[in-house]
Amino acid sequence: MIGGAWLTLGWVLVFGLPLAVLVTVILWPERIPKDRSVEAIRRRIRDEAEPARSTEPRGAGRTQRPE
Repeated sequence: MIGGAWLTLGWVLVFGLPLAVLVTVILWPERIPKDRSVEAIRRRIRDEAEPARSTEPRGAGRTQRPE
């Protein structure tokens, strides 16, 4: 009778262990990279929306139109 229990345990392990690994891999949440998080995307959008700040004074480098 003990032989039948070992056989049953063997079949449970043969099918149960790979199935448990497969379910875990499918359902385990994936970590989001820091540059792909909602906060990082908001920060990039906010930074792109702000005009680029220059060290030159306003109007520097512009040519004046002749009048």
